[in-house]
Amino acid sequence: MSNKEKVVLVQVTEDFLPAREFLENLPESFSSEGREISSRRNVLKEFSTPWGNLVVKSFRCPGFPSNLFIGRIRPSKAKASLDSASELMKRGIDVPSPVGYAEVREGPFLRSLFYVNRKEEKMDATLLVRRDGTPDAALILALSSFIATLHDKGVRFGDLNLGCFLVGGKEGEYGFSLVDTDRCGFSRKVGGWRRLYDLRRLTRDQEVHRMIVEGYALSKGWSPEATYRKVRFLKCPFEFRKKVMFGLRGCKAKKDVKKQKDD
Repeated sequence: MSNKEKVVLVQVTEDFLPAREFLENLPESFSSEGREISSRRNVLKEFSTPWGNLVVKSFRCPGFPSNLFIGRIRPSKAKASLDSASELMKRGIDVPSPVGYAEVREGPFLRSLFYVNRKEEKMDATLLVRRDGTPDAALILALSSFIATLHDKGVRFGDLNLGCFLVGGKEGEYGFSLVDTDRCGFSRKVGGWRRLYDLRRLTRDQEVHRMIVEGYALSKGWSPEATYRKVRFLKCPFEFRKKVMFGLRGCKAKKDVKKQKDD
C-alpha cells in the first residue's frame, strides 16, 4: 500500500469488534492471502480466522468521476451491504452474520472496497435448482414462497437473481439466506408491479424462471399464466439490451479474428 493510500473508514459490528485489525489489514493481505471462491464481477475469498471462516468480498471500484462521490454523496457498496444486512436481520430475514467493511482511498479517489461476513454452510441456489438436469420442483416452490415473504416484509431489489440465495436443509425443511444485499431497498410495503419487476431477471433458465414466477403467483393467489406474461413483458427491455451487447461483442470478435488473419 502506498504512503498516500490509507483506510479512511473501517466499521465492525458489535459481535466482531476484535476483528477490526483484520479489516484494517485487508488492503495489504487480500491479494496474497485467503482462498479464492469467485472472481467474476467482484472477487470473493475465504479466510480462516480466530472468529471462524470469513468471506471477504472485494468490490470493483467505479471509474472517474463516480469514484469521487462514492462514500461522500452516496454510500459505497460495502457500506450498503452492511446496512442492508443489519436491516434484513431486523425484519427477520436470515443473512450470513455481518462482520464489517473497509474503504480505502488514495487522496480523493476510492481505491478499494471490502465487505466481510461469516461463512455459512449453505449452497448457492444456482447450483441446486436443477438436479441431474431436472428442475427441483420442491426447492423452486420453497424459493418462490421465500421471495414472496421478502416482498411482504418490504424488501425490494435492484438486481435479484438466483445467486442472491444460499440454500440449506432438505425437502420440506429448506432454509434460505440472502447475500449480495448492497442493492436492497426497504419500505413498509412492496407494490404489485415492483414485485413483478424484481422477478424479471431471476435466471436465464426459462423453465426454472417460469416455475419460480408461477410458484410466486400461487403463493399470492394470483393467476400463474397472467403473472408470467407480465414478468416476461417487464423482461423485454433487459433481453433486448443483452442481445445488442452480445451482438456488438460478436462483431468486435469477428473484426479481431479478421485482423489477425490479415496480419
